[in-house]
Amino acid sequence: MKNIKKEKFETLKIKTSVAKKFRRVSRDLSKSHSMTLLSMVVFFEMNSISPHEMMGPKMQTLENLVKKKNKCSYRNFERYREE
Repeated sequence: MKNIKKEKFETLKIKTSVAKKFRRVSRDLSKSHSMTLLSMVVFFEMNSISPHEMMGPKMQTLENLVKKKNKCSYRNFERYREE
């Protein structure tokens, strides 16, 4: 992942409504769609969560974890991305 700018592009087929929502979210998170998607995947991997599982009581734990890690999340992301 070190040289993400030098990588070639891959095409993903997604529904128009999903693409519109993703573009809206992407503007707030990153300069590129690739970096937004990478950030999301890294977040799920680092926190061992799945969008398909119910958060229930985990939501409070996740909320606390995100608040604590918010300060160093960029550093963690950069380190994880370089692996």
